[in-house]
Amino acid sequence: MRIVLWLPIVIRLVLSLLTRTFFAPDEFYQSLEPAHHAVFGYGYLTWEWVSSSPIRSFTYPALFVPFYHTLRLLCLDHTYTLMWAPKLLHGSFAALTDISTFLLAEKTIGPNYAFTALFLSLTSFYNVLVLLRHQQLIQDHVNGFCVVFLALGSVVAFHL
Repeated sequence: MRIVLWLPIVIRLVLSLLTRTFFAPDEFYQSLEPAHHAVFGYGYLTWEWVSSSPIRSFTYPALFVPFYHTLRLLCLDHTYTLMWAPKLLHGSFAALTDISTFLLAEKTIGPNYAFTALFLSLTSFYNVLVLLRHQQLIQDHVNGFCVVFLALGSVVAFHL
C-alpha cells in the first residue's frame, strides 16, 4: 500500500514540472505576482490588488511567500526556481488530494475499489488541468481531507 501512496506524489510532481502552458491568466496575476511583489517589492499587480479596498484575499498568494522568501534568502531566486517552487507546491497538494480520494474510497467502499478511485483521480482531465494550477486545488484538498477524517471517525462529535 505504501507504493500506492507514493504513486500520486511522483505523478503529480512530474506533471507539475512538465506543464509549460497556462489555463487562465489568474494562475499568475492572482497568486504568483502578488506573492512575488510581497517578497521582492516589484512585479505587476492588477487593479484588484492596487485599489484602496482590494477585492481579493491575500490568503492564497500567502502560500507562496515563504517559498519565495526562502529562495531569496538562499540567493536561489532565479527565474527557473521562482517558476518551479509554486509548481512543486501545487503538485504536492494535488497528490494529497489523490491520496485522500484513495483513503476515502478504501474506507467507504472497500480496498478493491480504492485503486479504481485512485486511477480515476489520477487520470481525470479536470484534475490534471486544474489541480496543478488554481486556488480551487486548496479547496478540493481541504474538503477531501475533511471528508476522509469524517469517514475514518477521527472527528469528535459535539452534542448540543
